[in-house]
Amino acid sequence: SLAISTSDLPVLAANSFKTSDRLIAVSDPVFGDTNCYVAGTIEFPDGLYAASFDQLAFTELFGLTFRGKGGRLGSDYQRGATELVFSGTSSGYGLRVKGNGARSFNIEDMSVTYSGNGFTGTLIDVWNAPGFNHKNTYFGTDGVTAGTSYTTASALVQFTNAEYYQPQHSWMSGGTYGIYFYTARSTTSFGATNMNLSGLTLYNFTEAHVATDGTYAISCLSMNGTTFSPISVQPKRALRLRNVQGLDISGAKFNGAAVAYQPSIEWMNCTNCDGRITSALFGDRSHAGTLSGNLSVEGNYIYNTTGDGFRLMGGVVTARSNYFFDANKGYSVFPTLSV
Repeated sequence: SLAISTSDLPVLAANSFKTSDRLIAVSDPVFGDTNCYVAGTIEFPDGLYAASFDQLAFTELFGLTFRGKGGRLGSDYQRGATELVFSGTSSGYGLRVKGNGARSFNIEDMSVTYSGNGFTGTLIDVWNAPGFNHKNTYFGTDGVTAGTSYTTASALVQFTNAEYYQPQHSWMSGGTYGIYFYTARSTTSFGATNMNLSGLTLYNFTEAHVATDGTYAISCLSMNGTTFSPISVQPKRALRLRNVQGLDISGAKFNGAAVAYQPSIEWMNCTNCDGRITSALFGDRSHAGTLSGNLSVEGNYIYNTTGDGFRLMGGVVTARSNYFFDANKGYSVFPTLSV
């Protein structure tokens, strides 16, 4: 059983910022004009904080921060000092920040998790709220044993119209997708921009660790030193990217903990993407990836005893100085390929 503190704490504390002297007007050409309140930091002491799904939503608090005393980070076998746990049955959300008035929401030094297998929605839903970030956090399944770890959440963090997402020193585990850019829900033609996923380690997802739906273009997406490491769940892919302009993958690690959990299809699929993939490591037993667009692929290490290296399916892909260890083929060129 969980040692529970009241679930009302974050709501009551956040509402304390709604005073007349904190009311401001915010204008944005993409996200619209709105009135909101200047928020501050809510400090969470040590403990487990219970919350229900579809209840914790913020729409008019600018710069709100949740700060705990420590998240579980890279540990699967014990909880961190501060954990916000959502439980119950839902296909909706755990925590939602929506609209221009909820921009610059931050989570620091804590875990945000879901308990049980009755949740099939989005753990953290960021909808038209630019500037969401987190530091020293763990997002994902609450379970600390194999029997209580789940992958039923549709996504751990879902974005619609994202800007300036630059997390630091954070882990995610347990879901269909880790990070999902759901631009089809957008009310404008804007997808997302200025995002750097370099501070992340992601593992144990059934579809992909990071994915975009491709409805609207995403620009300036960096993954420098990001780790994609299936530990006990086999994904189809680590990356499934569509229509990314300014993709920068450098020094990333794609490698599972065991052969059985390498992706069933390939490590990455980058369709109609422009940018570079360099100095990355691709682990054993799965194809490195399928690529199309305008991409520079250089200086990568591909270790593959059963699969192929890169499949080139269209556009202008310049590949050189890549090292293939024991792969069946370094490059395969397809005029057309079903994705």
